[in-house]
Amino acid sequence: VGDVDGSIAAFDKALDYAANPKDQAIMRHGRALSYLGAGDLERGWAEYAVRLDPHYKDATLFEIDLPRWDGADPAALEGKTVIMVGEQGLGDEVMFMNAARDVIEAIGPDGELRIACEKRLIPLIQRSFPDVMVRAHASARLEGRDWRVAETVIRDLPPADLWFPMGNACRAFRSELANFPDETSFLTADPEQVAHWRDVLAGFGPGLKVGLLWKSLKMTARRQKYFSAFETWRPVLETPGIELVNLQYGEVEEDIARAEREFGLTIHQPPEIDLKMDLDGVAALGKALDVVIGPMNATVNLTCAVGGEALVATPTAHGWAKLGSDRLPWYPGAKLYHGTQFGDWKTPMQAIAAELAGRVKQARAA
Repeated sequence: VGDVDGSIAAFDKALDYAANPKDQAIMRHGRALSYLGAGDLERGWAEYAVRLDPHYKDATLFEIDLPRWDGADPAALEGKTVIMVGEQGLGDEVMFMNAARDVIEAIGPDGELRIACEKRLIPLIQRSFPDVMVRAHASARLEGRDWRVAETVIRDLPPADLWFPMGNACRAFRSELANFPDETSFLTADPEQVAHWRDVLAGFGPGLKVGLLWKSLKMTARRQKYFSAFETWRPVLETPGIELVNLQYGEVEEDIARAEREFGLTIHQPPEIDLKMDLDGVAALGKALDVVIGPMNATVNLTCAVGGEALVATPTAHGWAKLGSDRLPWYPGAKLYHGTQFGDWKTPMQAIAAELAGRVKQARAA
């Protein structure tokens, strides 16, 4: 409900009565996100380490037989061979790459960085950091727990000194908002694919090219309140002077057919691209579009990471990834639009529709 200070006080009090290490880990994780949401980044990133605690029920358990860098001292990386491993969801892996250049600089010319990431991200990350070894991590779910290994950057290679999950770099290099770079991108889309998609998009019509997303494939009960139903997008979809382009992965045929049948709208399907598997292509398409609209999911992360623009619909004004600010510090190219409370999608949709109408007017006047 937005009372961040109140939530921190409640967690502090609850922790005095934690019944067991599992309860304590859950409470500390919630408090860490509250610290980050309040803008207390130094304390928030330090406490965020609890996400790796085996007592925390949602922790990924890494099977990597090397010392783990906790992010407290950047100087510990200098001259070392270091393994950085992607963690949590796909969007998190993209977002945490924001600090990769800082890691490379801290290691310096006498050391080496190896990155183990989601397999679908390899082309994009390798292009962005051509001097870094980039390979895939591997994951499995065993007995209700998520496990991850990074043998591709360890086995049959010269020994490494340290490893860390990507989020730990934030403790070292993102301890205040001023540490976030002003550049609009930190990953590099394929320029040939961007040019290709601009040619394809030009064939969809004269209007502003708007990429459209409206849900996440990972729709758990907890996540549903963060994603709006398709019909709530109607004020946006009916904005005159735009060409809608589908970026939504998964089963979308019914929604697209409904938009045409009930709203009289065409949502163009980008040809010959797998929107779930071809993430390098998705990143290039996101950059080629004039703007992408949707919730904060992996595609929006990719678009903004390569310098594209996004208008992001969020259920409320609050969220830990804003880090106490009124924006997403990770992505200068993202603008946030929120409701007054959970369930209020009308407010952000009207604001996004107004923003799009203004962009159409500007484009026509240019």
